[in-house]
Amino acid sequence: QKAKMGSNNSRETPNQLPNRTVVSPSSTRRDVTQSVLKKEKEIMSEKFSSLGVSTVAIIADRGIEKCSDVAPPLHMSSTYEVPNEDGMAYSRANQMTKKRLEKVLGVLESGGIDDNSSARAVVYSSGIASIHAVLHAIKPKRVAVTRGYGGTVSALRHHVELTGMKIIDWEEEMKENILQEGDLYFVETPSNPCCILVDIEEVAKRCKEKKIRMVVDSTFASPILQNPLDLGADVVMHSCTKFMGGHSDLLGGVLATKDIAIYMKLVSQSINLGSCMGSLECWLLLRSLKTLKVRMQKQCRNATKVALFLSTHRRVTKVWHPSLESHPSYELCKRQMRLPPACFSFEVADADLAQKLCGLTRIFLFATSLGGVESLIDYRYKYDDKVSPSLLRISIGLESSKDLIRDLEQALESMGEPKIVN
Repeated sequence: QKAKMGSNNSRETPNQLPNRTVVSPSSTRRDVTQSVLKKEKEIMSEKFSSLGVSTVAIIADRGIEKCSDVAPPLHMSSTYEVPNEDGMAYSRANQMTKKRLEKVLGVLESGGIDDNSSARAVVYSSGIASIHAVLHAIKPKRVAVTRGYGGTVSALRHHVELTGMKIIDWEEEMKENILQEGDLYFVETPSNPCCILVDIEEVAKRCKEKKIRMVVDSTFASPILQNPLDLGADVVMHSCTKFMGGHSDLLGGVLATKDIAIYMKLVSQSINLGSCMGSLECWLLLRSLKTLKVRMQKQCRNATKVALFLSTHRRVTKVWHPSLESHPSYELCKRQMRLPPACFSFEVADADLAQKLCGLTRIFLFATSLGGVESLIDYRYKYDDKVSPSLLRISIGLESSKDLIRDLEQALESMGEPKIVN
């Protein structure tokens, strides 16, 4: 018997979730199958615009796969017997866990809305692979790129060698209007490692006027903190290795877009480029997305508390976190993001102290990457000589904020005094 929505016996929120169908123990196998299919149809026909992001992260993929498993099954097969009702042939082209994952990612990038206007997502073997994929799809002659992750520029330089594409600094483009129709504006916001923000809506308007494509690397934010497609971007990109994965146990990237032409190119090229995400990684990421919102909320709130502590410590000379009024993107962050990010940087007096500090923390692990449940500290100058040699990047995890602050405090007090230069 179906539970009535909104009745005293219902456990669901009124007008949000479809009715549940309870199958009696005596039902035949055929009855069970029909009941499952009916439930899937009800769910897939539901308009998700009234549901929260944390809800759609859990239910958006229901109905894609015909199974009664509550947890999505892991499909490891590389090939399939044909013909079959799912249309599967070879896992490089498609497989069921990947379909479920891409559905959830598309809905998340649409702010939880699941209808014909929703974004469509394509996943890749890494964040760098997704950068190469979008360059192959758009084929720009010129790319203006904001400052940020060094690996992005390395990927762009590879395309310079292959195609003769020209890389333009974003400040130069803003002043001189070099880009032309068909070119690309690649924006990383918030930027790695100093959390400098770019006004997505403002740049998107500029791009639309000149018929320039705009790609936003939103890795530091995830779909929980901002949705660039809603602000006018053509494509949004993430390294899923970071906050989306959230457990430091997978590599992956994703591109999402509402432009059907771009999406079709991405799908076709993902097969031919061979940069598809593996079955296990798809399954791990699909699992992780179910807790993305609660993880991001906790990590971001932890980060804001840690940033405030660092901003008052005598051994810290600068804190790059947009929750602080001293940060250049403070006002834009309040307007464009739902919460300040969980990864940021700070500076101490000199490079020697910065390197020493990395070995003094007890909870923070000295490791690169970011976005996991564990807090990390990293000496970025080792990988990127464009940042200050006295800068340290920290990725805040799910530990107690009080413990993280105590750990940094003892490390800062233990690192000694800066060298006096005569």
